[in-house]
Amino acid sequence: MLHPSLLELAESAPLCSSPANVRGVLAESLELLSNALHHGEAPSVLAGWFSRVVTDALHSPGIDAEVVLTGPVGRGDALPTSPVRWLAVVDKQGVDPNPALARLLTDVGFIAEPVGAATRQEWEDRARSGENAAVYLDAGTWVASITQADPRTLLADALASRPPAIEVADGLPSREMSVDIRGNLMIPTVNLARWAAWQAGSTAPTTAARLADARSANILTPDEADALTQVWKASLELQSKRWMDRIHDQDATAWDMPALQRSTFGAAARLLSQVMSSVEHRVSD
Repeated sequence: MLHPSLLELAESAPLCSSPANVRGVLAESLELLSNALHHGEAPSVLAGWFSRVVTDALHSPGIDAEVVLTGPVGRGDALPTSPVRWLAVVDKQGVDPNPALARLLTDVGFIAEPVGAATRQEWEDRARSGENAAVYLDAGTWVASITQADPRTLLADALASRPPAIEVADGLPSREMSVDIRGNLMIPTVNLARWAAWQAGSTAPTTAARLADARSANILTPDEADALTQVWKASLELQSKRWMDRIHDQDATAWDMPALQRSTFGAAARLLSQVMSSVEHRVSD
């Protein structure tokens, strides 16, 4: 059960009546998330809470615009280190809300990545075209429900994001090896889960739920799904720790990580590579 303070903020997020209210809720969400992580709450649980607070705040009357969240927030997978991505829905005479919304987000400390502004019909046409399918599949609303995607492209994107081979010294990742938790663990896992869920006919938004549905549909073997779930949880843990230590936006090598974190990163990267090789060989046969 989440702490009452988290639940109270979640209840207030959709009620924001001004940009100042939205800014306050978003700022408080970072503070409460930090406290919860320090008290041992699971990052996988907090990511869902955090994503919902951000989504509800940006869909509240305090934002005078219609936006569709995609990316980590749209999936329900977001951490404070995740970019906030959105599709702005405007009419022909509408004002693009991206600059004002981006400023609000960056002022609070978020990473703002607007996708663009278009009418609802234009977004629907783009989703049906099959281009940039990941953007629309992660939107989790009416956009995702009409998206067309080429599974071969989704799988190719996933396999192309495979983490580099681990450099090992004395049984642990080499201290000189570059470490990018988001790029080497999180994004590849998200990409593979997205492909697997699409193949399974699943509309689940979160990476964890996509993996579970892909397992149930036999798109992923039980071993593959279990391994990817382990990688996903490990990556959330590692990235959350880097954020709490205020070093998430710094270039890092394994030298900068405690031995336990270095070992966790190495094991997760190897596991992820093994699953990708397994999927690639099975699908190509």
